[in-house]
Amino acid sequence: MRALWEEGSIIGMIVGLLMCSPFGEGTNATGQPMPVFEPAVQIKVTQDDGRVVFEFSVEKDPRKGNFIPAQAATVMVKRLGSQGALWEIGTVSGEGANKVTYGIVPQGFEQYWPAAGLAPNLERGTDYIVSAQAGSFGAVRFRYTGKPFATLTAPESQISN
Repeated sequence: MRALWEEGSIIGMIVGLLMCSPFGEGTNATGQPMPVFEPAVQIKVTQDDGRVVFEFSVEKDPRKGNFIPAQAATVMVKRLGSQGALWEIGTVSGEGANKVTYGIVPQGFEQYWPAAGLAPNLERGTDYIVSAQAGSFGAVRFRYTGKPFATLTAPESQISN
C-alpha cells in the first residue's frame, strides 16, 4: 500500500487501519468450515508542536467499518525497517489508554523499552511504525515531521518493511 502525505494542514493526523483478517477458522450451523474475523484496530496519529499522539479505536462489528474508542493495552514504536522497538509500554493495572503521547508513560502503564531512561527522540523525516494491542492488533506507518500542524494520511492494510 502506498501512503498519501499532506503537509501544512491545521489538523494533524494520520489514520491507519489494519483491515479485518481471518483470525482462525470456525464452523457454521451445518458444520462447514468458515473464517472467523477479528475486529480491525484503527490508530490515529496526530503531530503538533513536535508531540506525537496515538489514539485508538476498534471496529464494533468485524467487517462493518463502525469504529468505537478502544483502550490500548500495549503500544510499540519502531523505526521502519528495524527489528527492535524504540519505545514500548504496556499496562500493569487498569484497562489501558485511549490516547498515548510518545515518550510519556500513562498512569497504569510501565515502560518496557528502553528499560531505563527516556524514549529516544524521533528523527525529522524518518518513517516509523506504531503498533498497539487494543482488543485486537493494529499498526500504522507514519513519518515524523517535527513540525507543528503536519498532516499525514496513510490508510494501511498491510505494513511491510
